[in-house]
Amino acid sequence: MCEWASNRIGYLNNSLPSPLDLATQNDRYPSPITLRINHTIPLDVMVTKDNNMSRPLSLNNIELSAIGMTDYALQGVTYVAKPQRFNMNETSKINGTIDFNVNPDDAIAGKYTIMTRVSTMDRDNLTGSLLYPQMVVVDVPIHKSQLQNLPSSFNEQQTWIFY
Repeated sequence: MCEWASNRIGYLNNSLPSPLDLATQNDRYPSPITLRINHTIPLDVMVTKDNNMSRPLSLNNIELSAIGMTDYALQGVTYVAKPQRFNMNETSKINGTIDFNVNPDDAIAGKYTIMTRVSTMDRDNLTGSLLYPQMVVVDVPIHKSQLQNLPSSFNEQQTWIFY
């Protein structure tokens, strides 16, 4: 999955107050979350609104997503956000989930950081995003192409599964 705002110039300004807060909680699985083939792993997400803050951001079309899944990092992992879009003008809290799945043909074993993200537009039609890191381990058989990255102490007697 590629970033939908790719090829756009952006800036980071962490001094701006956000009317939203993003938290993940996963009591069902230890951290880091281990992703395996044929298992859907849900990550619980909670978005809250600060009712005392002025709102430079639109609260009626907020998007929940995950980033960090590109050709250069985490591959072979897909997700479904529930809800994908929501309105926080009428509520102060939204509970949702992001369900992760592994595609065995594309996934590469390893440790990764996925950024859970809520984003919306500001008054100038710029996208504002709030990110929360989540460590994941992709537990899949090693690809033949990964053999070149094995440590030099690799034991030739070990059994490896290739696909």
